[in-house]
Amino acid sequence: MTNLNRIERLFLSSNVEMLRKLVLGSVSAIEDSLYDGLSTKETNQMRQTAEAGAHTVLLTQFMLLLNVDQHLKETIMTGESSHNRYKVTRFMLDLRNTLVIEFYTDELLTMCEFVGLCEDAHILS
Repeated sequence: MTNLNRIERLFLSSNVEMLRKLVLGSVSAIEDSLYDGLSTKETNQMRQTAEAGAHTVLLTQFMLLLNVDQHLKETIMTGESSHNRYKVTRFMLDLRNTLVIEFYTDELLTMCEFVGLCEDAHILS
């Protein structure tokens, strides 16, 4: 498993608790940076979803948060090898420029399909 980078490990269901921790940390970071550390109705809902969500739901949250949360981006990049940093950067560009836009505009795209597209994009990055 040492050959896998962080994002690859998150696609494995055995790492759901690591994924949950990253999502919850991202929600807290968003509250800190945008709302002076206060929770909102939306961040409470995101937190509840993360606490109870299945692996696919957490992966969806993670991908959407990775698109907007600088703290999460830095967390993912920290500890990555220089080789994997290029891969992660390429993936983040695909996430921002294509995948998230497609998820929000294609009403027929399910969370499972979105996660599959993200996994494919990550493999190809």
